[in-house]
Amino acid sequence: MKLKAKRTEVKFEWEYADGSSAQLSYLEPTTEQIDTGIAAVEKGASESVKFSKQTLKENLRGEESSIERMLSELETSGNAYDVKGQLDEAVGNAKKRK
Repeated sequence: MKLKAKRTEVKFEWEYADGSSAQLSYLEPTTEQIDTGIAAVEKGASESVKFSKQTLKENLRGEESSIERMLSELETSGNAYDVKGQLDEAVGNAKKRK
């Protein structure tokens, strides 16, 4: 068996409210992010919420303007936590297929 420190990445198309779209990708969390997430949960709901939004932004890849637009739309007319959950699930499914 050969192992390496490489994060799983899933590619997806994001559709904006105006119907336009962007090609983005999402990386699985790092060990540091997982450890920070566990600590955030232990601190309470407020810290856990901040952590989720922060890691969503950190793990998105693509044009910066597209990512910022996506996150802005999620703040006002979407659910960032649901999107992050779907992306985390897609990463998990991609890892199972490897």
